[in-house]
Formats: sequence, structure tokens, C-alpha cells
Amino acid sequence: MNQEINQHFPIAYYDIVDATKTSEFEMASDVLTCSLLRTLASSKPEGNFLELGTGTGLST
Repeated sequence: MNQEINQHFPIAYYDIVDATKTSEFEMASDVLTCSLLRTLASSKPEGNFLELGTGTGLST
């Protein structure tokens, strides 16, 4: 399985990563989990979603 994510992250992503590390929050989603959430959300273009419990907001 190829687990390489070829994706450009917005600058805000890196700011959130830094803030997450600074706050010592250790349960943030990894890049593969975020990729899965993005794929699932994009599979329902007219869907409504509620995402709770993102911790520092990294996976949003």
C-alpha cells in the first residue's frame, strides 16, 4: 500500500501543527486520517457534515 500523500498543505496547516506541538496535545489526527476524512466528505458533494472533537483543529 502506498501511504505517500502528495498534497500541498495551506500555510495555516503548519501554524496549527506548531500550535498543537506547543500545547503538547498528543492526540491530533495524522495525515492519513485527515486524507480519509477529506475523501469521505468529497464523496458527498451536496452533503451536510458535522465534525466534532478535532482537538486543535488539525484534521479540519
